[in-house]
Amino acid sequence: MHLQVRTVVRRSPPNLVDFLTVLEKNGIDMLTVGGSNVEQGGEFAFGVKASEEEEEDEAKRIVGILRGAGYRTARYLEVEHCFAEDRAGGLLDCIRSKAAEIEAKGGAIKDVALGGPDSDGRILVQFYAEARMDADAGALT
Repeated sequence: MHLQVRTVVRRSPPNLVDFLTVLEKNGIDMLTVGGSNVEQGGEFAFGVKASEEEEEDEAKRIVGILRGAGYRTARYLEVEHCFAEDRAGGLLDCIRSKAAEIEAKGGAIKDVALGGPDSDGRILVQFYAEARMDADAGALT
């Protein structure tokens, strides 16, 4: 299982440095990181760094800390993942290995979070998928 914590970094005003300071002061280490428009209403996402047995408890603890600090949209969820080789085309091969599964479920990849290389030099890639949008109507299908 791979869990990811996601939240809008908004209290007032949105500030990524303030958000990361909350994580640092609480000893929260991130496995992967990603996000877009993080100071403009978008989400910041990060992988939970814990053993498989402790991952859900750690995710709950982190969400509690963030909500207590005013990040009301904080939540955790299970995400798809793969390991990319650190070479040209490595990310493509990794994503390709999961894309068909996501598409078969009617989903589309919304965003990607990357971690550092593991002991074998592979890069952990987590990706969050949602229901596919109908491009013509701009609506979820």
